[in-house]
Amino acid sequence: GTTDQDGTYRISDVPSGTYTIQTAKPAYVQKDAQDVGKRMIVVGEGESIEEIDFELVRGGVITGKVTDSSGKPAVFEAVNIYKAEVFERAPQQRQIPVASGQTDDRGIYRVYGLQAGKYKVAAGRGEDSRVGFSLGRNVRRVFYPDGDDQSKATILEVTEGGELGDIDLVLGPPITTF
Repeated sequence: GTTDQDGTYRISDVPSGTYTIQTAKPAYVQKDAQDVGKRMIVVGEGESIEEIDFELVRGGVITGKVTDSSGKPAVFEAVNIYKAEVFERAPQQRQIPVASGQTDDRGIYRVYGLQAGKYKVAAGRGEDSRVGFSLGRNVRRVFYPDGDDQSKATILEVTEGGELGDIDLVLGPPITTF
């Protein structure tokens, strides 16, 4: 179903059973970071269930430019956004990004739809990376503002509907692989 101009929705003639109701709107996120945006419900024969509400807010944005070590735009390069707290909890474990983006032909990336919170940004491949695609480049991961040591990375505070710009990264030299 979809909402009307007031944000109200109604899904009619639902057969009895167990369902998951989930929200989705590009660039928007759940207001409460603990709310995953879905609800499990059980509908009985002829039953009407009302007031299953969700609160969406505009997500935050991180944007910038990625260049190679010679200053040329890094085209089609993956940029990963990590929750800052995951590095504090388990600094030696492999970290999974909460969001990713990719640079365009100018080396520009824009990652949107982020929950308000604290993040670290990186591009390139980490020591623990086993897969990944970049146009012929296999470069060591660098964190914003510069360097491969995540503990020295700047923590970025994203606000609801806010945008952090000029979060630029310079890739290091290629990693030698065989």
